[in-house]
Amino acid sequence: MQKRRYSLLLFIGILLLALACGRKQNAERDAQLVQMLTQFFTVRTAVGSADGLWLAQKDSVAAMIEKKFLANYQAKPDEMKKDEIRQRLQNLVVYYRIEGRQFTMLTQVADSVGVNVGTLRLRPSGRKGEQVYDARVRGKDGEISATLRYVNSASTERLEYTEGDYTVAAERELRPVAVLVQEFRERMQQVTGLPQY
Repeated sequence: MQKRRYSLLLFIGILLLALACGRKQNAERDAQLVQMLTQFFTVRTAVGSADGLWLAQKDSVAAMIEKKFLANYQAKPDEMKKDEIRQRLQNLVVYYRIEGRQFTMLTQVADSVGVNVGTLRLRPSGRKGEQVYDARVRGKDGEISATLRYVNSASTERLEYTEGDYTVAAERELRPVAVLVQEFRERMQQVTGLPQY
């Protein structure tokens, strides 16, 4: 099952890369994209559990990128300047998908889409309404170790993704799958100018 999910996510990444390159689109390819995005965004949400779909808070992600990457960033002549990167980050969207012990991160910024997959291991937290997971996430530069902390209390439900000294806060995404798929496609259309996206 994990191989199938990884294959699906890999295929989504390849398909979206092809879309960003401006290849001619057709109804069949559009239907495939909608089907794959629908599968990604469809996940069981369990009360009192981290399982479900989460949307990272933009300010939180931007702060992490600012501290982790841009603080000491020096652009080479053929690379984007800091201000250009900050401008692109205004369109950044990050989803966390948790199902059982499977973790997937879908990142979309302008015409770039990234998919990272990993596994979770529950560890004791000692606090009521809190679950802590050790995450092993495969990225383009190898494996990343992170911690996911799910907090569920009478006043709040949130997820925190921590990588080293950097933490990103996320809120549970409860909007209908069709709305999420449409928004994803609209963001692609804004950049590529393709009528289907």
